[in-house]
Amino acid sequence: MKKTFLYLALIVISISTNAQKSISPDGVFNYQINVKHELAKDLLAAVKKSNPNIIQLEIVTIKGENIPFAISKYEGGEVTIIEVALKDYVYNVKANSITKTIEAKSFTKEGRVFHRKITISSMGDKNVYNVMYYFMKNNKSKFLYEIKLSANNVDQKLIDHTLYNIAKTVYFK
Repeated sequence: MKKTFLYLALIVISISTNAQKSISPDGVFNYQINVKHELAKDLLAAVKKSNPNIIQLEIVTIKGENIPFAISKYEGGEVTIIEVALKDYVYNVKANSITKTIEAKSFTKEGRVFHRKITISSMGDKNVYNVMYYFMKNNKSKFLYEIKLSANNVDQKLIDHTLYNIAKTVYFK
């Protein structure tokens, strides 16, 4: 009897500590973060001066490293489907001397279509690895949302995996 009670108590504790709360920076776009994270309000205020499209900025901790996680919201002039927006404004953007596109594609995983772009940016003697996922409400909207993780000293596969786990929680109200 004691073992059964202890086992049930452990299940309840693990369920409650793994439960994630949805985050919604604009009341429409929702997501969950499954790693340690902290809202970076002061940093967001500073970054918005150079990029007003960023609507949420958090610092996530992966393997002891603090990494910026940003959500941007881009507004187009008219309603369009996500494939057109991605082709015209994301995937076909020309690389420059600082940033090189590694991958820009859409793929299906776990029965859901994901849109991802991976770039490497040269910052002096360091390379910054950027992974971005893109979303539109009902895949047709004036608004394109981007979630992004950028890091230079963390395993790239871990960055990919972490952002994918966030991407698969995204939903719209």
